[in-house]
Amino acid sequence: MRKTKIALAFCLMTALLFSPLAGMDDHGANVVITKKDGTLTPGELLAVKRNALVVSTGEASPGESVSIAIEEIGKVKVIKESNVGKGILWGALIGGGLGVVGGLIVPYNQNQAYPYSIIGGLLFGVLGAGIGAAIAGGGNATFQFENLSKEERDSALLQLSNYAAIKGVR
Repeated sequence: MRKTKIALAFCLMTALLFSPLAGMDDHGANVVITKKDGTLTPGELLAVKRNALVVSTGEASPGESVSIAIEEIGKVKVIKESNVGKGILWGALIGGGLGVVGGLIVPYNQNQAYPYSIIGGLLFGVLGAGIGAAIAGGGNATFQFENLSKEERDSALLQLSNYAAIKGVR
């Protein structure tokens, strides 16, 4: 019983310590803005305004940003980094931890606890890795701005603001 409490405490401490670190990202997504005239502007999306996008290009100096009017934009491609590896890792750790704890708790005979904990850890670890990969999957997103109504444009700006360093439409 003491080993079960230790395993459960270890799983809880791991989840509490590392879960805040998983969401730490104060940078905007990398984007490539294609203007209606065909000009490409790559950079980091800093903010979304009702009438413009603010992008850090870093061409002349590292902190330089440009504001591009919405009327000039044809499309915006958001380049997402793949999080599948992180999803697999977190899913396997959480699923494996739950499997081990479950394997230690379930058996009536404590002599059988270790085989059950190993089997449970492996099975739930693989299941968790699969779920983590499915949740973390995804690819690049493209937002079209040509020929949109005001409502469609506002909806696209709201969705695009989720990728900005400063969230929300200003």
